[in-house]
Amino acid sequence: MAVTFWLVKIEYERTPSIIAALRAVASKLKLSVMELERESRERVLVTRRYRCTNSELDIFAGWSLASEISERVGPGCHPKAVIMHPELEPEPIPPVMCLAEIGVALGVSRQRAQQLSRQPEFPRPIAKTSHGPIYAVSDIVQYHQNRERKRGKDLKGDVIFPKITNIR
Repeated sequence: MAVTFWLVKIEYERTPSIIAALRAVASKLKLSVMELERESRERVLVTRRYRCTNSELDIFAGWSLASEISERVGPGCHPKAVIMHPELEPEPIPPVMCLAEIGVALGVSRQRAQQLSRQPEFPRPIAKTSHGPIYAVSDIVQYHQNRERKRGKDLKGDVIFPKITNIR
């Protein structure tokens, strides 16, 4: 039976209290804790290596680890992302979109999307290409939800942003 190793990576918002709490439980839970300063956001990345003797990883391993961390750290420690992949394979790339796609999703022109991208509350791009910046879909969805809340609109479920939430 082949033995493979998987990495479970959990991202948390980077705040002093979360960093201290995660470092406090890191040795008990056999975690690696690393602070990240990505162009799009500041996060804390927690990693654990899993040994798998069968061909399938328990798909709940990442979420069970996140639950275990929350139980030990407290209710204010919510994961922003859980990523699982084989140890020797690269991390999967998140869904991304360009300004033209953001304009379509927000129901505005590409030019208006470009104007919005210059505002301080707009998410930072995860990369810049020769064709322009690209953004994580999850960051744009969160931006849209915050923008609509400020405009006084009530948001419910997945109907909030159908043009973005249906992108695969």
